[in-house]
Amino acid sequence: MREDDHFVATALQHGADADVLQRVLDQLPAMSIGYEPALRPELLRALACFADLTAEARSGVPAGLAAIGWYGEDIQEAVEALSRVRTDPRTPEEWVVHDAYAIVTGVGRCVTPWGVHLQTHPDAYPPRPNPTAAGDRLVMLDAILNRIAGVRRDHPMRVAVDGGTAAGKTSLAQELAGRHVERGGAAIRASFDFFKIPPQERARQGFGGRVFDSHSLIKELLQPLGPGGSRRYRVATYDSWMGRSLRERPPFGHRTRQWLLLTARSSPLTHCSHGGTSGYSSRSTPPWPPNAT
Repeated sequence: MREDDHFVATALQHGADADVLQRVLDQLPAMSIGYEPALRPELLRALACFADLTAEARSGVPAGLAAIGWYGEDIQEAVEALSRVRTDPRTPEEWVVHDAYAIVTGVGRCVTPWGVHLQTHPDAYPPRPNPTAAGDRLVMLDAILNRIAGVRRDHPMRVAVDGGTAAGKTSLAQELAGRHVERGGAAIRASFDFFKIPPQERARQGFGGRVFDSHSLIKELLQPLGPGGSRRYRVATYDSWMGRSLRERPPFGHRTRQWLLLTARSSPLTHCSHGGTSGYSSRSTPPWPPNAT
C-alpha cells in the first residue's frame, strides 16, 4: 500500500470524517501554491490525514510512522506538528494543512497566499492544476527522463533546470518530477527561492549584494544527496512569504538512493561549485535535456 493510501485508511479507521478529509485533501494543491518546492510531501499528507484526529487516536501515530520506515527525527517533527497545526502552524506543511482545514471548516484565519485570497474573495475559483502532459510534451518528458536514467550514480540523481525569468523552469521541473513518479520513481523538488538570504542580512550588504544563499543550497541540499552524502537534506532554509527561518527544522531523509532531485533557478548552478560538488544546469527549452550529476 502506498504511504498516501496508508495515511487515509488509518485516519478513517480512527474516526476521521471521510467527507471532511477528502475536501481537505482536495484543497492541498491550491493551498500549496508557491510552497511546492519547500514542502515535504510525506509530512504534508500525514498532517492532512491525522490533524483532525483525537489526541488518543494520534498517540498511535509514532509507531505507525516507524513501521513504514520514517526516521526518529521525522517522527518527532510530525508529532510536534500535529499538536499545533490547527492553532499555531509554524512550517510550510503546517501552514498548508492549517489553511486547507480553515477553508473546509470555516474556522481559522488563513496564512498561505491562496488561502488569504480565498478568505477575502470567497467566490474566487482555485487555479486549475497543470494539465497532464500529452502528445509531444509527454514524448519530450520521457526523452529527458530516459537520458537521465542512463547516467548511473550511487546517490540520488541531481538535476538542475536553468533559464531566464518566466522561461518555464519550475513548470518543467514539476512536470519531470510528476512524470518520474508516474513511471514508478520518486522525486525531490527544490527551488532556489527558498534559499534566500534574510532581508536584514541583505540590508547590511548594501545595494547590489547577494540575494540567494548559494553556500546553504550546496551544503544543505546538493552535498547530502551527492557522493558520500548523508542523505539528510533540506529543501528550504528561509521562507520569504512568512519572513521566517526554517533552519530549526531537522534535515529530511529518505530511505532509498533511487530518487531524482530537480531544482530550478535563474542562473547556472555551475556557478555554485563548492567543496568538489557542483550542480549542473541546462536551458529549459526542449529538446535539450538537463545535465545530471
